[in-house]
Amino acid sequence: CTTYTSIPASLFVKAVNNGVLVDVNSIFYNVAWTFPAFKDAEAEAVKAVLNSGRNVLVAGQDIGWDIMSGADGSNGNEITQDLYTNYLCARFIDDGSSASNQLTAVTTDSIYGQAGNSTITDVYSGNMYPDQIDTLSPAVPTFLYKNNNAKRAALRVEKNNYKAVYFGVGLEMLSTVSVRNQIIKLTYDWFNELISSAEFDQAMAKIMGQNFPNPADHFTTIPMGEIRKDMTVVVSDLQGRQ
Repeated sequence: CTTYTSIPASLFVKAVNNGVLVDVNSIFYNVAWTFPAFKDAEAEAVKAVLNSGRNVLVAGQDIGWDIMSGADGSNGNEITQDLYTNYLCARFIDDGSSASNQLTAVTTDSIYGQAGNSTITDVYSGNMYPDQIDTLSPAVPTFLYKNNNAKRAALRVEKNNYKAVYFGVGLEMLSTVSVRNQIIKLTYDWFNELISSAEFDQAMAKIMGQNFPNPADHFTTIPMGEIRKDMTVVVSDLQGRQ
């Protein structure tokens, strides 16, 4: 990307409302650790961008807690909850803790599957709450905490001609700069159709053949070929159990 800028949320809202960003296809919206995570005008501006068929990445810890928990001190309402559930297609599970200190990619995901892993660090002076989230259809999980499929950290969704990515942890909390940059690049490439799930499927077809029998009950055979490096195959059931 050769043309970009960084602006505060208040200016982003003004720009959206005045049609300044109509030619900007990719918005990276960093909430970090802020309360309220979204003011009403900010949520409406993000929804307006998505409704126009453009793409947004949202990242920050406690977004889900602030919008969806209903706990004392949280700020969720119908406007922000609509963004969280109907646009980002996310479901808030838990506030998280310092135990969720590693971000790992879902290796089977067609966009982020080859992304690196990173330690999650406490950059807010003892306030470390990486949200544990889940997906609402048609979103799919992209990153986990400590490779635990029961503790999902991020998702992506393609819906109504827009693409959205949501991280329950702030990217500034990832200690490995190369992983941060890789996430941004993969997101940008996906937003701008420089990579696609179809391309990934074609590449994987050279490695992993069709399993048989299919459907299977007690066992199945997965043919593998062209293995040139160490790889891990993770098989999960419909409930996400490995």
